[in-house]
Amino acid sequence: MPSRAVSKTIAVIIAVIVIIAIAAAAAMVMIPPTPSPTSPPPPTSPKTTPTTPTSPTTPTSPSPTPTEKIPSEIRIGIAIQLSGAQVVEGSASFMGIKCAVEWINDRGGINFKGVKVPLKLIYYDCESKRDYAVKLVEKLITEDKVDIVIHPYASTFVMATAPITEKYKMFSINFGGSSDALYQQGFKYMVSTHGFAILHYWSTPFTMIKEVDPAAKKVAIVFKDDEWGRSLGESARTKAKNFGFEIVYDRSYPPDITDATPMLREIAALNPDILCIGGHYKDGYLIATQLRDLRINIKWVIAQVAVAKPEFGDGLGKWAVGFIGETTWEPECKWEIIAAKEGKEYYGPTSDELVEYYYKLGGKGRPSAYTGYGAIAVLVAAKCIETAQSLDPDKLIEAAKTLDFYCVKSRFKVDPENPAKQIGSINPVIQWQRGEGNKLVYAVIYPFEFAVSKPIPMPTWEEKEGWPELKP
Repeated sequence: MPSRAVSKTIAVIIAVIVIIAIAAAAAMVMIPPTPSPTSPPPPTSPKTTPTTPTSPTTPTSPSPTPTEKIPSEIRIGIAIQLSGAQVVEGSASFMGIKCAVEWINDRGGINFKGVKVPLKLIYYDCESKRDYAVKLVEKLITEDKVDIVIHPYASTFVMATAPITEKYKMFSINFGGSSDALYQQGFKYMVSTHGFAILHYWSTPFTMIKEVDPAAKKVAIVFKDDEWGRSLGESARTKAKNFGFEIVYDRSYPPDITDATPMLREIAALNPDILCIGGHYKDGYLIATQLRDLRINIKWVIAQVAVAKPEFGDGLGKWAVGFIGETTWEPECKWEIIAAKEGKEYYGPTSDELVEYYYKLGGKGRPSAYTGYGAIAVLVAAKCIETAQSLDPDKLIEAAKTLDFYCVKSRFKVDPENPAKQIGSINPVIQWQRGEGNKLVYAVIYPFEFAVSKPIPMPTWEEKEGWPELKP
């Protein structure tokens, strides 16, 4: 073959090779390489949902799912009445809060994601001023960055501060507000630990009377004409009908009542077996003294809430014997017995342990019912956190809806459709009695499982007149 022809052939072959090389290079640019299933390229940004769910890339080691950080402490905040008009109730409740926090921290803290996390209590004195309490609750949320808010004592304060916690979607606890209006506001992030006037009052004393005196039939109801008193009146009316009692008298009295004698004379003429008095301390005490002065004898007299105050016995002395009232917590309460009987969980310190912490933290005298009020707020917060394993408010409120347990202050169970509505709380019944050695005794008489004394019908005034003065 001539040399010129060979040269042309070689040139053609070289040209073809060059074209193929160029085409191959172009294909490499246009088609991305398929990643090996055992060695995926690292992603440029984290993804929680694969772009192709039907055939996701399988990495050699799974990417960690984002988890809630474990805090060094869990912050609980409260603005409470440590001075001002409600200092007695606020201070006693705060003592219960401190006792419960101390009890939990002495055991390492709350069980959270496999570790123990201590509680930190952040508090302010709202000076018994509602507007100031509102400002302080907002400060707790926005500046102190608390995880949970406990509302102040009393319904009017809870009604003022709850809109703030709801505004910030902050999980909160109402321990001291018992107005039924509180669970009618549509609050989504608040749980209540306390029984309500219409829902809870009168059930336990009526149950007790039915058991010890089944012949008792006729009921007289009197109540103070204010929001609290009307709620107690409505509750007494409903419960009396439910228990099959006959209501022979049902009337309100003025908030500023100074003389109940006309009303009491009308009641005496009807000869009821049970008298229900619904109001506050001042009016309840007045009615008790005028029953004495008029020598009106009624077998069972239940006075809400005057009888449960220590000053009732201090003021009336031997004349207080026989009066019955409901309380929310007393040192003698042993709800662990009821929990075991019903096969339910008991959570937190016993009453005996709470009393130990009360004195350890400087408490004086007998712990009041408000000590139990405060303690349950912290215990419910802790139980919700341990159940949810989260500090997220939505998860906490969902956890609260599932809980049903006993603690130092009876049973905790909320309405799953309305967690601001407490439906499980049980009020013990107390009675002033004449003890050994002519002592005036404040006794828990129901539930019978941990009662320290048996209930007695009211001794007649004539009988008490012959007694010596009783020692407190």
